[in-house]
Amino acid sequence: LNSLTTPLLTDNLMGTDSFKFTDQATLKNDEIDIFYHIPQMNSATTPIVFVFHGGSRNPRTYRDSLVSKADELGFIVMAPGLPSSLFPGGDIRIRATPLCQIS
Repeated sequence: LNSLTTPLLTDNLMGTDSFKFTDQATLKNDEIDIFYHIPQMNSATTPIVFVFHGGSRNPRTYRDSLVSKADELGFIVMAPGLPSSLFPGGDIRIRATPLCQIS
């Protein structure tokens, strides 16, 4: 987690963009696009919300749908694009209990 968030916050980046995450040990020469939004008002304690796309593999759309709420409520959005080369078939299920509902 720190390897994703620390450079973004210490470089004082904000706004909406993406970057490529590569880690040879876990990704086996593949890469994951990470779409993010960092509100203008942020700090080292700004909460981070990870948004995982479905089978349509559209992380940019999921990130974009939360930009207004992220600015309003003060959280960072991270939406990784999980490639079919690493996650084929779209049958992966991630179960989580939401801490709160964003609507």
